[in-house]
Amino acid sequence: MYDFNEHSCYSLILRLFKKKSNHIDLACILTKNCMTHPYCYSDELRGMLDKKYGQNIWENNSFRRIPLLQATLADDTEIEITFNNITGLLNSEYVRTLAEIDSRFHKLGYFIKHFVSSRQIFDSDTKKLNSFSLICMLIVFLQDKCSPPVLPRIINMGSSVEGKELISPSYITVGDGSQNPNNYDYKVLESSLDFNFEYDHEEIQSFMKLEVNQDSVSELFKKFVHFYFGGGGFDPIHDVVNTREGKIQKIRSLGSTLDKRIKKKLDEACIAVLDPFDMSYCPSSNFELYSWTRKKSMIKKMVQFIR
Repeated sequence: MYDFNEHSCYSLILRLFKKKSNHIDLACILTKNCMTHPYCYSDELRGMLDKKYGQNIWENNSFRRIPLLQATLADDTEIEITFNNITGLLNSEYVRTLAEIDSRFHKLGYFIKHFVSSRQIFDSDTKKLNSFSLICMLIVFLQDKCSPPVLPRIINMGSSVEGKELISPSYITVGDGSQNPNNYDYKVLESSLDFNFEYDHEEIQSFMKLEVNQDSVSELFKKFVHFYFGGGGFDPIHDVVNTREGKIQKIRSLGSTLDKRIKKKLDEACIAVLDPFDMSYCPSSNFELYSWTRKKSMIKKMVQFIR
């Protein structure tokens, strides 16, 4: 986590540019300590970077749920900078921990993301499905659809915070006029999270002592493709990827867990995926539906590659 000020920002960006690679996407999260409004951050930071490097390579996505700056360098390295994104930090820590438990998760996530991107199966430019949703789909697959499981479920690695005093969240009006929760107020956000990521090392060690899944990365990849896209059991119309509990559920079975606003987003999502820490957020809900023709084409490309 980096504090947002001119000196640390320049130092950070210099480090990012030095580390850039054809095979590595870079991301950082800056905290609020000298700005009065989070939606001003990206404008000021972009101005600083343009002044420093003399080129306007940064795209300002301040209308998103979490404002961020994006840049694609000449070698296709992607850099993202977000602001005060606490749930993003939790998700990053969670993914890092899972990668430490089993190295196949990291390899699969890297391969799946770049494979589908290079073949324009999931095109982020046309807002079809984002990388985070793909990773969530992979996590649940490795937790629930492999026998024995490759990864432990998140619900077994944390503690409930039921009974914690809730603070009514404030809302911010974004570019399209909709009201989004203020994700920049630490007290509000921390109180609204109904699950803490306080994993127990003993529980993880106990999981790792159980029967070990011996499937290779290629075998797991084939099973992943078959389950989600090849008729292996996933129903994109009625199923939701519940990363919190590490399982596939029917949307209707969620009941009162989600309010009508989120249920509507799930119904409209191409593939419904729940954020593991923020149950009011469906990261795939802003992306367009696939046509069945597009889906068949995608599956055909994957099958041809596997063969």
